[in-house]
Amino acid sequence: MKIFKYFFLICLIWLFLNPFLLEAKKKSARYTKKFGHNLVYLPHSFKLKKPKKISITKKGVVLTFYSKKFAQGEAFYVEIKKKSPKDQRELFIEDLKIGQKKIFLTAYPWGWRGLGAISPKTKPGYKKGLLKFSLGSQEKRINFRLKTFKTKFKLSKRALDLKSFSDVDFQKKPAIVSFIKKCSAKKKKVFKKNSLNFLNEKLSHPRNRHYITSPFWATRVIERYRIKNNKKIKLKNRVKIHRGLDLRGKKGEPVYALGSGKIVLAEKLHYEGNMIIIDHGRKIFSYYMHLSSLNVEVGQKISGGDLIGLVGDTGVSTASHLHVSLMIDNIQVNPLSLLSLPIRN
Repeated sequence: MKIFKYFFLICLIWLFLNPFLLEAKKKSARYTKKFGHNLVYLPHSFKLKKPKKISITKKGVVLTFYSKKFAQGEAFYVEIKKKSPKDQRELFIEDLKIGQKKIFLTAYPWGWRGLGAISPKTKPGYKKGLLKFSLGSQEKRINFRLKTFKTKFKLSKRALDLKSFSDVDFQKKPAIVSFIKKCSAKKKKVFKKNSLNFLNEKLSHPRNRHYITSPFWATRVIERYRIKNNKKIKLKNRVKIHRGLDLRGKKGEPVYALGSGKIVLAEKLHYEGNMIIIDHGRKIFSYYMHLSSLNVEVGQKISGGDLIGLVGDTGVSTASHLHVSLMIDNIQVNPLSLLSLPIRN
């Protein structure tokens, strides 16, 4: 009789706890979503939004732009193809510019495609664009305008104490200064590359849980001080722009590649701690900082959604988390704005 009572009690407890266990599992697991041409890996706590679309049809071609909101600090995607698939003339793109910025394009059997960046610093309003191309033997130009919308970036007033990184005397030690210079030179060399396109239709959120602890392009206040007689002597605080996105994670939790590419750096640097840089081609780079483990090697080719490292607390960090950044032709954008773009091969 007692056995049945215990069994009944266990069943009641399981029925009570099961929804909470399922919810906890859901929060830490990823699922795949077919999104247009793309296969996107996402945590359950992140909602993927369809991009806005602007289409221009002129002079025998269709020029189509996609972006999450066409706002400051976002990536955008562009496709150029012939107006009629029956048109036998060859389409060749000579140049595509938005303002003074050239968009690097890649040719495919169906047309041309490329990714660009709307700088967080660009002024809201209309920007002039120019497409130079030839259709068969005819050289043509299309002038157009694209509107940039304002993004309200966060201002954080609470000063952050970065321990030894806030100690100005520690940062001036010759060995530290020398190491910082070496780290800067390595990053500069990597970011000069303009490789062939690696990015394909596989995209991924970099974590299995979506929880932002510091948003993209937030203005943050950093403490500065020196230590004298074991006491802090406060100096003028430094204001700094956060050029990436911080996502919460416990040490040892997984970090995934935003998109397909080639590993061009995987080592410990001064500010970044254990860092991975992925070259996605055409001057597009994503990078991942403060990792506890590097699970890839330089030269290795990876796909979007592949495990590349583990969350950590290395470098300039106040707690365990992932800092992820996306840079398109030297312009920083919100890395998650990439996930809404209908990239196709």
